[in-house]
Amino acid sequence: MKHYAIMLVGSLVIPVVLSACGGGGSTASQAPQKAVAVMRTTQLSTPATPIAAISATLTIPNGVTVRTTTSDPYQPDTTVVQLLNASAAGTAAAPTLVFSRYSAATATTVGKLKFTVMDVRGFTAAEQIAITLDVTSGFYPTSSDFGLIDYTFSDINGAILTGISPTLTATIQ
Repeated sequence: MKHYAIMLVGSLVIPVVLSACGGGGSTASQAPQKAVAVMRTTQLSTPATPIAAISATLTIPNGVTVRTTTSDPYQPDTTVVQLLNASAAGTAAAPTLVFSRYSAATATTVGKLKFTVMDVRGFTAAEQIAITLDVTSGFYPTSSDFGLIDYTFSDINGAILTGISPTLTATIQ
């Protein structure tokens, strides 16, 4: 009888314990690793007044960071802000100059990436500014967490162009 009781308890306990073992087939989604913010304008250039410089500030939520150079934690890596030619499968447009400066988000403030992209040829409608950011493990930003502020458009002589509004699309990957 004692032997029967042990077998009964064992046959009830072992399946319960084994059912709790993970099989590695988790269907939970992967945590995002990067965010790509793309800035476009409805009209990047007109023949009469081509846009030669775009300056803007991208607001960045907590948990999203900018890859910086090893020598300066405020200087973004050269691959962070790029002018891309959308019609040529995302290839970098040349010649362009990019200047940028980064301040990280805190618990009470958003991060900011100030950037200026210049191209003396003028921007074409096929070009867009792509900004690649890193997402810290455990954070799940949404596209609405990003924003553009303080943007200006200038011509080749430095004159401010008015009537141009950018759009921002952020993709979390």
